[in-house]
Amino acid sequence: MEKKFELTRRYIIHDGKKLYRIRALKDFGTIKAGTLGGFLERESNLSQDGNCWVGDEALVIEDAVVQNNAIVRGQTIISGNAIIAGNAIVENIATVKDFAIVQGHAVVQHSAKVYEQAVVSDNAMIKGFAQVRHSAYVGGDSLITDNAVVSGVAKLIGPVSVRKNAHICGITMRFSCTDITGFRFV
Repeated sequence: MEKKFELTRRYIIHDGKKLYRIRALKDFGTIKAGTLGGFLERESNLSQDGNCWVGDEALVIEDAVVQNNAIVRGQTIISGNAIIAGNAIVENIATVKDFAIVQGHAVVQHSAKVYEQAVVSDNAMIKGFAQVRHSAYVGGDSLITDNAVVSGVAKLIGPVSVRKNAHICGITMRFSCTDITGFRFV
């Protein structure tokens, strides 16, 4: 298999780990050969298959993986055993860590955090300072924004909009166009 990227000699130190800037070796997706990308701890953090890419100043460390056609960019940090897959996008200064999964056409952006064993899937969007954590699942056309938190074993399948300081924990909800603003479901 022909490699699509390589680790360069340029590196940074992040939390005591040496991370290497990547460079595209061939054209794929919207990436042109020679394009410099973000930083990886090891080559296995980014799949050589598909059109996946880590760009800008984004960091992928530990055993985290970006695969399929997923894009990680901005100043995001992907760590632990997190998986970014499908056509997912993680951007700005978002964080995905631990055993979290972002997949499908999901978008995690701004200062949002997805961690522990949370799953964000389908067309879900997590943005602002929102958090999806523990074993929560957010899917469908859900929007989690502002300072909202979805945690525990909560399962949200949208379309649903969770905003402001709402906190959803430990429930399963299937919605057809609902806006939850500032409530606390525990």
